[in-house]
Amino acid sequence: MSFFLLHLKVFFDMLTMQHLEVSKEVWNKAMNIVPASFMYRSDIDIDGFSYQVSIQLPTEDVPSSGTALHNHSRYELHALINGSAMLEFEGRPSILVHSGDCWIIPPQVYHLRRIYSGSASYFVMYIRCPKGAPLQLKDVYLLQCAPELIRLLQALENEFKNRKLGSDNAIQSLCSLLVVTVLRELSTPEKKHMLPSKVLPQQRDDLMDNYFAVYYAHEISATALAQKLNITTRHLARIMQQRYGCTFRQHLLDIRLHHARTYLTTTQMPVYKIAMACGFASHAAFTAAFHKQVGCSPTQYRKTYNGGKTV
Repeated sequence: MSFFLLHLKVFFDMLTMQHLEVSKEVWNKAMNIVPASFMYRSDIDIDGFSYQVSIQLPTEDVPSSGTALHNHSRYELHALINGSAMLEFEGRPSILVHSGDCWIIPPQVYHLRRIYSGSASYFVMYIRCPKGAPLQLKDVYLLQCAPELIRLLQALENEFKNRKLGSDNAIQSLCSLLVVTVLRELSTPEKKHMLPSKVLPQQRDDLMDNYFAVYYAHEISATALAQKLNITTRHLARIMQQRYGCTFRQHLLDIRLHHARTYLTTTQMPVYKIAMACGFASHAAFTAAFHKQVGCSPTQYRKTYNGGKTV
């Protein structure tokens, strides 16, 4: 292709791309769809107040350490369809949520959701409230109306994906019902669904297990875990002995070496990369810890249990 023809092709490609982008923008505006991550956005009028609502399609996450704590300028409602997650907040203990749970986070509350096993899918609904509106929360709440909310969200998703006669009206009505359902529950005098200020004993063990499962490759400490559980480090040390029969440091090392042995026998990843993937500060530190617990070097272990293959 000549130099002139090449530039001509690039020019027409740019025109085509620009046309597609403009067409998509016009289409999204006409359909009241927000580009990128949002499924639907609408203004909902309830008892003289106008609420701006944005609803995100069900999103699927996989286990990860997540990102930093963050906040929003709007109310943020989550509906967990399946799976489990760990919720973290600034200045309060973490909490586990499971399939079927819904919770609402007020504006400016720092939070983070981490998926810790398998995968999880969830809806997210953002609500911007006008001044003086009934929805004026300062704390995070688990919603008792979760089954009704999930039913409405799934009906909304179905209308959106299978558009037919009257879908626009149905979508608007479902959005109104979602907001009304939330407002009615949170306007009750007794809000018994507030997140607990202390981790319940039945949740503590799960939180500890999943903290190690999510963070084992990171720089973590007993102090950080104690803060998440809202207990002292001395209390945590007693719990560690009762549950695992060892200290925090030893349990973390055991988990890291367990993952290291899996890498050595199931992958051809270089040993120094395995050290980093499992949270060790250096190749030398990994080799020393491995030899002390297993009785041989990582390379020797791989030779014995991986068909003699080495890297």
